[in-house]
Amino acid sequence: METIKTLIPLLLLVIICLEAIREDIKGGKISNTLCAVGVALGISASVATGGISKLVENSIGLVLGILLLIIPFSARMVGGGDVKLLGCIGSILGWKLLLPSFFVGAAIGGAIGAILIFLSERSLEKIRCRIVLARAGVFKMPQGYEKLSHLHPNSSKRGKNAIGSRYSNPERMHYSIPLSFGAFAVTFFQFAKHLN
Repeated sequence: METIKTLIPLLLLVIICLEAIREDIKGGKISNTLCAVGVALGISASVATGGISKLVENSIGLVLGILLLIIPFSARMVGGGDVKLLGCIGSILGWKLLLPSFFVGAAIGGAIGAILIFLSERSLEKIRCRIVLARAGVFKMPQGYEKLSHLHPNSSKRGKNAIGSRYSNPERMHYSIPLSFGAFAVTFFQFAKHLN
């Protein structure tokens, strides 16, 4: 019976997260409908498999998932769909599994981000520009960089909010991927533990 209680959230998680990844890659957004359905199914499954105590655990997971990404969302580091997706994951897994899945996902995201920065053709140009700006005494990168943006070879293609905007960057990371894979890793580990 314990295996079934772990298998239901695992299957639900895989379906919701794979669809979220598809939507994020295809359109750059994760739909409200998908997240609402995921939350409703996660909460329903929690009641069906664990009663009131599991309902409370998964409801806390929903709120905690949203709270974990509020500050990065406010800083425009992640999108609203990523916040809703982590809340949805929390409603499926509960807060006890949400925390380790978030940290595993953050580690995966950090590794992917480092690779994207390393592979970015603009990363070396940004480093050179920061060195020039530092030597010139301009320490606030966005303002100083905008003053010198006319020197950039692609200045006609650059928008006003080019620096720091995740939406203007063609190499932007889809955070649904590391968030989902962090949840998969923790849930698969939990499922394998129950099989033994």
